[in-house]
Amino acid sequence: MAKPWDDMLKRLIQEHPEDFVTLMLPNCQIVQRLSENLKNHNRVADALYLARIPEGPLIVHIECQRRNDYHIGKRLLSGQLPLSL
Repeated sequence: MAKPWDDMLKRLIQEHPEDFVTLMLPNCQIVQRLSENLKNHNRVADALYLARIPEGPLIVHIECQRRNDYHIGKRLLSGQLPLSL
């Protein structure tokens, strides 16, 4: 269940995705927003984008956490991303 702070941050990211992505990847350019529904899973990503850096295309998966989640790396790797890019 989404909390109010999750919704606010997700909305900020959706309205200005390049501002968030370029904090970590300065030369990154958002190409398109992807569906947040992860294929073959009952999970929804907070934000998912097809992006481009000088080295080539990549998928940017953003998760918003209010508290520390020691298992977030494993959780992020367990999702299957859509293959029809």
